[in-house]
Amino acid sequence: MKKTLILCLITFTHTILCQYTFQRSLDGVNIWSLAYDFSSVPKIYAGSTGSTARIFRTTNLGNSWDTIASGGGQTIFSISFDSLGNMFVANNNNGLLKSTNGGLNFITIPTSVFGGSAVLSVACGRSGYVYAGTNNSGLFRSTDGGSTFTNVLPGLQVIVIKADVLQSSNVYVGTASTTPGPNGFYRSTDWGATFSVNLNPNKSIYDISFRNQGEIFTVATTSPGFIDRSTDYGLTWNNLQSGYVLRGITSLVNGVIFVAGNGGVYYSGNNGVTLNTTSITSSSTPVISLVNLSSQYIFAGVSTSAGGQNGVWRSVSSLSSVNSQQQVLKSIKVFPNPFNSITTVYINLPIVNGFIDIFSADGRFIKRVTLQGYDRELQIPLDFSSLASGIYFLNFISREFNRTIKLLSIK
Repeated sequence: MKKTLILCLITFTHTILCQYTFQRSLDGVNIWSLAYDFSSVPKIYAGSTGSTARIFRTTNLGNSWDTIASGGGQTIFSISFDSLGNMFVANNNNGLLKSTNGGLNFITIPTSVFGGSAVLSVACGRSGYVYAGTNNSGLFRSTDGGSTFTNVLPGLQVIVIKADVLQSSNVYVGTASTTPGPNGFYRSTDWGATFSVNLNPNKSIYDISFRNQGEIFTVATTSPGFIDRSTDYGLTWNNLQSGYVLRGITSLVNGVIFVAGNGGVYYSGNNGVTLNTTSITSSSTPVISLVNLSSQYIFAGVSTSAGGQNGVWRSVSSLSSVNSQQQVLKSIKVFPNPFNSITTVYINLPIVNGFIDIFSADGRFIKRVTLQGYDRELQIPLDFSSLASGIYFLNFISREFNRTIKLLSIK
């Protein structure tokens, strides 16, 4: 049986932005991870905890879910996708799982590759970069799509990894531990080859979220609970005490942030200075935002031994609540497709910042087209006359929207 929770969102100027309806779409399952894949239609994946851990998938925005894989008795801590749609799963003591067909089949990269440590987090960057975080052996990096890994940040418990989709050479890592240690935030500006010193020490950081270019939020389980904000790519931080143990954070295109933790799911319209409760009051970990053409969505995962609200909850809002200059791509099309040598990308904007990366079918990076500050329909001609016939991928990336389109060049 589905349940619906109503939330009216009020800003600090006391004007109603929109009304969110929270509806549970996956019942009775302890959820620890959420992720989405835009390689074709938007697909959302959820990972559960414990001895009966599973990977679930929805292709209709949470109206129904399929079980696609077992966790082999180990929690599904993290899920990520690369630009070609390959799926990577941090499966604790089972190691790192990889699927090239959307989860129909997996290969296992064992913990022996990661110094014998459990795999707690995973993230994908561009052009074959994959990052895996471990329980106590630190961060490992692959430059060949997960075929081989190198330890680049040893001796840490890596809870969260985020590759910056706009500042593509930047990789951010949050670390935590049950005992005092070098917990905090680490930054790389060379695709993870080297990392900074700890830029926000003594924080057990569980999640990282981007908003505008250079603006980063983190949440921590360290008492009394912190929401930290940086506006310079993580170099300096403004620290706020939330009073809650927090494990998840995401932001909407209208500037509102949502956080999840032991007390449930909260929202803030003033960068976390004040938090407002929602009707989700059970222990929650993952919370992600998804913008799909005409609507915004918030998905939250609840896990609690008390039961009741366990599962995945979805919050839906009207895009009319979003400032017109911050709306996501309304439509993307490529015509002609298939094509001979030249085709055109048609984008019905607005979009604030983003780019289009073009890849060959084997993952070779070809070209980047930058999109910045557009508020009109855009036509982008693409010349493939110097490239061989074959399949190519256009990967649209922005803070507001990700999507991949397949092209076929026939000469």
